[in-house]
Amino acid sequence: GLFGRLVRTGHDPMAREDPGLLRMATQTVAAERRVPGFLLPDQKGRPTGLARYPGKILLVALWSPQDTDSAQLLATLAAIQREYGARGVQPVAICLSEDASAPATFAAGEDLPFPVVHDWGTHNAPQAMERSPMAFAYLADHLPTLVVTDRRHRMRAKLDGAQTYSRRDLDRLLAIRLAAEPEWP
Repeated sequence: GLFGRLVRTGHDPMAREDPGLLRMATQTVAAERRVPGFLLPDQKGRPTGLARYPGKILLVALWSPQDTDSAQLLATLAAIQREYGARGVQPVAICLSEDASAPATFAAGEDLPFPVVHDWGTHNAPQAMERSPMAFAYLADHLPTLVVTDRRHRMRAKLDGAQTYSRRDLDRLLAIRLAAEPEWP
């Protein structure tokens, strides 16, 4: 009836399951395998995915505005973008928030020079992995979570909590990646 049609076609993400989000959540991050892909709106509303960055070493960050460590991670990623961007290192931040304006607000307020996408499948749940298809795909038990890839977008390292914004750890990981793969198109 009318109610069933509204649930199937309405704009309430919690009232129905989106096939695209379900496909994103079926991927699982694993060492030396391509990281889970996505196509999500960035801070300017443009559809953004990892395929947009071929040949780049990616730093895929999952964060939440409610998490105190996330602000430090975003600031660290901005510094890394400025220092390593010309060498083919690309941060991409995935915001886990029910508030669709959070990515744009943080990106503008912190002057973030990299894409900040919104996982619009995020909903209120006690654990990060229960509230977001991307958190589930990236096995983000704790936030923030950061995955470092090689130039083929295969996972090379996964960090969480304070490790995600430790410049010593990140500079070491990036030095290893850039020594192994110095060239990019």
